[in-house]
Amino acid sequence: MRTECSDLVVSDGGNIVLVSFDQSSISVLTQDEEKITEFDTNPLYPFWITKTMKDEIIVTLIDNGDHYNLLPSSRRVVHLMDLTGDMLHSFEFKEDGKTRLFTLPMKTAENKNTDICVINWFSESSGELVVLHRNGRVKFTHEADAQKVECFLPTDVDCDSKSSILFSEFHSRAIHVLNAKGLYLYKLCQYDQCIVPYAVSVNGDNLWCGMNWGTLKLYKYRN
Repeated sequence: MRTECSDLVVSDGGNIVLVSFDQSSISVLTQDEEKITEFDTNPLYPFWITKTMKDEIIVTLIDNGDHYNLLPSSRRVVHLMDLTGDMLHSFEFKEDGKTRLFTLPMKTAENKNTDICVINWFSESSGELVVLHRNGRVKFTHEADAQKVECFLPTDVDCDSKSSILFSEFHSRAIHVLNAKGLYLYKLCQYDQCIVPYAVSVNGDNLWCGMNWGTLKLYKYRN
């Protein structure tokens, strides 16, 4: 079976859950690529997907308008769903029901305390990390420190067993670590100017970093 795929995760049962941006769909396949179910996300386009500890999925979705110059009708949403496509929570606006949470929601991660971390881009060179309570309230945002750096573009996020938040950042060429309350802890894995960490994943004491040249590095991680 040939299926267009923008991003994917593997469920606890070993099924492959993939999103198709071009086809506005989310599909669940067996390991033998037999399609179990497919659900339509039209008129929104699924961008990235993450699996939660409860074997749910977090999906970022956008409309077909300009990525950064938003209109009143623009849609920028993060959905928490089960594997049958049923909506559990939808995160789009702040508590006032009017202010957008996101400009361009990118990668996401569920923390061990059930907070939801979302990389939000303002442009191709700037963004923030938004951390939500599971009910959608903003817990904190992490942006550039104007006194230390001029640009800040987080590219990926994950969380460790102690609920620390790790994110890769384009301009600093490094992985940064926050605690669950948003306090900055330290920086690790800083690279030279030719190497940019685009992806980060923590699995026990293993830290995986994906680089811009297609290189994947594995580090021993002690949290």
